[in-house]
Amino acid sequence: MKNISILFNIIILFTGAIVRGQSITGKLMNSRQQAISYAEITVSRDKVNLTVISNEAGAFSINLPQNGDYKLSVKKDKELIYEKTVKVSNDINQDITIDIKETQIQGVTISG
Repeated sequence: MKNISILFNIIILFTGAIVRGQSITGKLMNSRQQAISYAEITVSRDKVNLTVISNEAGAFSINLPQNGDYKLSVKKDKELIYEKTVKVSNDINQDITIDIKETQIQGVTISG
């Protein structure tokens, strides 16, 4: 009976490894090779909609429930700055370089 229990557990673990989806990891960088930190990375497909936030170094990782084509989008300060369809069949590293338009404030007047 103990052997059957061990065999059952091995089968369950092996099946879980086969059914498990893949992951997308990467790093967000601007055109000057500086990290884009705290950006919102969303991966979507059908009813799947997963979002993570890049860390201070611009790194991110998203575990996906299954393989397939996903739309990967990046928002910074609520503005869409990148969008691409990625085909996922294995764990992939998707380092992304984004040319972000910087806006400078010309002047501020404070009256009181």
